[in-house]
Amino acid sequence: MMNYSENNLLLSLHKWSRRQNENFHTEALVHLLRHVLKHDSKVAVNLLRRLTGGLLKLKPEDANLVRISTWVKTSTGKPDIEIKTKDHLIYIEVKVEAGLGDRQLERYRIDLQKKSAFKSKSLILLTRYPFVFKEDDEKPDLIIYWYEIAEWLEWELKEGGEHPSSSYVIEQFLEFLQARGMTIEQVGQELISKDFIQGFQSLNSLMNILNHILTLKKFSSKLDCLQNDAIGYSLGYSFKVNSGFCWIGILFDKPYKLCFETTGDLNLAAYTKIDFGYLWIEGKDLFWINELDLSSEEVNFFNLSKSMQLKTIEEFFTKSLTAAKQIQL
Repeated sequence: MMNYSENNLLLSLHKWSRRQNENFHTEALVHLLRHVLKHDSKVAVNLLRRLTGGLLKLKPEDANLVRISTWVKTSTGKPDIEIKTKDHLIYIEVKVEAGLGDRQLERYRIDLQKKSAFKSKSLILLTRYPFVFKEDDEKPDLIIYWYEIAEWLEWELKEGGEHPSSSYVIEQFLEFLQARGMTIEQVGQELISKDFIQGFQSLNSLMNILNHILTLKKFSSKLDCLQNDAIGYSLGYSFKVNSGFCWIGILFDKPYKLCFETTGDLNLAAYTKIDFGYLWIEGKDLFWINELDLSSEEVNFFNLSKSMQLKTIEEFFTKSLTAAKQIQL
């Protein structure tokens, strides 16, 4: 296996800039964007379109109209990244481990509102972890996660670029994100195979997706590996809902099924109005369980892209959670 620290320039430089962790990631991303703007305009406009949520739609021949700067001084602060054309102004605040500063997004929003010369303006947050915003907090127009950046870059590598140097720069940046644990890897069919090492890697990817969704939904959760005489070993996250707890994860003897369970007192009258899931009695305890068969042809989970796998599980979680809130007393 390749040792990233010996073969990756970004990782080699990063160990000397630990106190500037956020800034290093910003500079590395901007370096990549500037490189493809100069050498691979098709890749550049694809990345900028996705990075801005479709706001910046350019033809490859117009890539030279884009200007990307870091820490431009404004009247209210210094946004990490400024992307500008004649008609567009976009501020991107970059976070890896740090949180947002005092009224940081609000201050950048105020500055954007003053820029009347631009027809289209946007405030974007690029982050490793989901942020929990209060109701009266200023919110970005778009939230992008680092794992999404990685997936977009993988797509561009598969498509192939115009210049060999672009592939090298993208590969270096991807390796950097992977080594830093800032990507979400695809859950493969190895999850349900007998190949322990590959299966464990896919299991880890699945747990990362579950943790991301729970954080996004503002749940404080705990990862548990449990053993039960009736069902054997299980791995998943438990979290509080209403007066009881819910759990989402897999049973080791059926790793192809993602399970959502409720515990606590259940409202059986409410249960009769829900047309999915089932009740399970274990001793004196009553559970409501909903399952997603990852191996089914209908779900086709293992052949989905990483972002679609995340979306599929998030939809399953949301549907199950809505039912759980109705059932639990």
